[in-house]
Amino acid sequence: MIKWNEVTWYSQIAAIALFIVVFAVGFFFGKSAEQTKTAEAVRKAVAVVSQGEVVEKPLSDVVFTCNNKKTIETKFYKDRAYFSLSDGRRGTLPLLISVSGTSRYANKDESFVFWTKGKGASIQEGATTTYAGCVTP
Repeated sequence: MIKWNEVTWYSQIAAIALFIVVFAVGFFFGKSAEQTKTAEAVRKAVAVVSQGEVVEKPLSDVVFTCNNKKTIETKFYKDRAYFSLSDGRRGTLPLLISVSGTSRYANKDESFVFWTKGKGASIQEGATTTYAGCVTP
């Protein structure tokens, strides 16, 4: 028979079991929330990188206005340039060795080359200059 107003051995065991269950459930939900926050932070970091954005601060951020109302938005870093063209194309090109004060950024086979010198720039795709007469104010 259950004695509701009295502490018995089985009520003590029930209280201890209840305490352990409540503690375990709290611990489980706390760990789960922590893992969710960590996973969300990783997802955000991966999303930033996959969108072409770079966590590192650029050395300069320049917009070139070219012939035929074309533009090249560029973020220059120590060893590369991130570009966004007015036709919607985007990418990152490594800085390559060049001569006479020009900077040359190109893909591996050099079928796409972004040239800069002073306040001017151009883009060569194959043998064709697709962005010409580009200047920055």
